[in-house]
Amino acid sequence: MLNSLLLLIFSFGLQETSRVNSPEHLVNQKDRRSDSGVPLSLKKAVLLAMENNVDIEIARFTPLLREEEIGTYEGVFDTNIQSSLAYTDLNHISFGMFGDSLQESTTVKLDTTLSKKIPFGATFSLSYGISDVDTFHQVTSFPSSQGDHWTQSLALAATLPLLKNYGTKYNYSTVILSRNSRDESIYDFENAITSTIYSIHEAYWNLVYAIKDQGVKEQSLAVAEKLREETARKLQAGVVIKLELTQAEAGVATRKEYIIKAKAAVFNAVDRLKLIVNPALLKEKEALLPSDSPAGVSKGFSEENAVDAAFALALQNRPEYLKIMVQLNSQETQLYVSERGLLPSLELTASATLSNPEQESLSDAFNTIADNQTINATLDFNYALGQSASRAAYNSALYTKRSLLLEQKRTENNILVEVREAVRQILTQEKVIEATKKALELAEEQFQAELNRKRRQVSTTFNVLEMQTKVSEAQAREIQARIDYQKALISLKVATGTLLLDMGIKLDEMLIPRTK
Repeated sequence: MLNSLLLLIFSFGLQETSRVNSPEHLVNQKDRRSDSGVPLSLKKAVLLAMENNVDIEIARFTPLLREEEIGTYEGVFDTNIQSSLAYTDLNHISFGMFGDSLQESTTVKLDTTLSKKIPFGATFSLSYGISDVDTFHQVTSFPSSQGDHWTQSLALAATLPLLKNYGTKYNYSTVILSRNSRDESIYDFENAITSTIYSIHEAYWNLVYAIKDQGVKEQSLAVAEKLREETARKLQAGVVIKLELTQAEAGVATRKEYIIKAKAAVFNAVDRLKLIVNPALLKEKEALLPSDSPAGVSKGFSEENAVDAAFALALQNRPEYLKIMVQLNSQETQLYVSERGLLPSLELTASATLSNPEQESLSDAFNTIADNQTINATLDFNYALGQSASRAAYNSALYTKRSLLLEQKRTENNILVEVREAVRQILTQEKVIEATKKALELAEEQFQAELNRKRRQVSTTFNVLEMQTKVSEAQAREIQARIDYQKALISLKVATGTLLLDMGIKLDEMLIPRTK
């Protein structure tokens, strides 16, 4: 039942294919203003904004930057290779009582190490070294000596934390926090898009109202001009007095003033919509002509059921609520890390090395590499007495988590209030539309009655114009009620976090970097 209620609520959101007319006497009348302009549907306005809105383009970079930062922390677990090549040439001359001595040696040494840290904390390394020492020794009056000495070694070492730094969650915590930071920025980006789309809806419907209101005022002017012409003819025929024509002309002048202000309101509404959709359009003189009309009114759902269904939907989709859930996950990780920080550090380091004594050839060095075998094991223990820093970090993480839990509850309450207000506003606007529609019908009846009385010479032009003004005001109120109903529908979609889904906007596509 809740799904059907939600479908009933959301199915009346304005889509480009929805063309439900507003009151027949307003929609079917021909618009007297200039038709020059660019037709623009609401969906097209949103798509243009997604491509051109500066605020969205700025917000897009933050998730992209956060994504790149993840690689910085994952790089700790990359395999690392390090190699060094050293060359030494030594010449030494000494003078002694038995003769002069000359010593020459040339050393070439190559060391290569392959190392990797794995997520649970252990670090492994494999090292290989080889050296060649070529020596020459000559003492006066004695035979010279020279030699070529090859040595090499192969070592495997491992360092394993046993207490404080042990565990995948501990060592991978920076990556987890970095990914959560990226997710938070994505929810902020979604919030920015939602806010922009909501602003587009408001600006679009404000423009629709401004245009419709201008049409109402032009219709009012047409009625006043027609009344003035009739009064002028009757004055020539001697049926009415001069005051009647003066009142008719005053009515025409007043309505012209209203039209001037209404046109300015249309221009202002166009500029506000251009600013959100694409600021470059502000340089264009062409107007924007909304091609969508207010949707029809939905009925038949209870406030209580609608609120329950919408609230459950909001907790699944609202980006600010999902962001708090990510922050709680980050804080759980921080709390775990700080809790492990209270433990002493105990690390086991072990290594096994194969090497050979000096050999005169490289082949002999390879054949005797296992002649010398060395195994080492070290256990290192470290503990800070007092644990002041570690305990402060733990308490800070604990208090932050408690604060976030309260923030989560406060956000839930705020969402519930927003959902209730949005549902209540929809139901309220449904009743307002019915009331304004009835008020318009009655105002039109009163105007028609007053007009008939005027034709029977039992009423004045002033009274007819007053009744016609009330008709115009009733028309404007009905239009405003229908516009407010559209805004209420959008507010509910914002409150439930489904606006992007309703508009067919895919967040993953929005995060793709622009080539320009």
